[in-house]
Amino acid sequence: MPFSNDASIKALDFLNGRRGRPEYKVAADTAQKARLNRIQTMMRGSDIGKQCVDYLEKTGCEVVFEPTAQNISGFDEMHRKLIMNPAISEEGAALCIIQAACHRRQDRQNNWDMLAEESPLDKSFFKIIRQADVTATQALFAYEMKEKNPKVMELFNANGYKDVSDKLEESMKESPDKDIARTKAVIQYYHNNDRKTPWMPAHIIRESVCTNFNGRTYFDERQVERPPQNAWVDFLSTAMAMNRQGGR
Repeated sequence: MPFSNDASIKALDFLNGRRGRPEYKVAADTAQKARLNRIQTMMRGSDIGKQCVDYLEKTGCEVVFEPTAQNISGFDEMHRKLIMNPAISEEGAALCIIQAACHRRQDRQNNWDMLAEESPLDKSFFKIIRQADVTATQALFAYEMKEKNPKVMELFNANGYKDVSDKLEESMKESPDKDIARTKAVIQYYHNNDRKTPWMPAHIIRESVCTNFNGRTYFDERQVERPPQNAWVDFLSTAMAMNRQGGR
């Protein structure tokens, strides 16, 4: 039987009163720590997941559950804190932790001020490669957790990245080399999001963004399919036109 309006108000007053008590906060903090421990334990069942958890800990980043405006997660760079909405699933939280670890690694290993001097095409390319690196890393985690927790792969694919996970899994069946698999996943993400620009330019960005947590690049340039000559003509014409128009 549903509460009456009066009963609902009384129930809320009682709950809010409990929330203000110190013992309620202690219990809530304990429950959040236990949940985070479960997520981190799950992630350490994967090589890449363990690297992400260890990297955030090594760089002094705190992971907490709090209501967020994004309703999913947000990273507070000033306080080095990853804030995730309590409503997020444990699999979703794991993917957010991987994203935060990748972005923090990218920011710590690269001088993005140099990129500001590059052409608008390079800036666009950088943004795509930055997210491609995150997505490929999440795909590798989902693959490594496929037997232990298939919900990770289900969620990753449901977010629109099935092509990326399929490409990575296909590569792993051909060869156990995870660097090549992640490279192919990066390429797949790139082609899904920017089919107009040839793949060749800004290889330095690829090599500097797509790195492991030890700072070494995992991107294998041998996997890149070189565009035909006419694609380069179109690309250079577009670049010259954009530079003449100030990047518009």
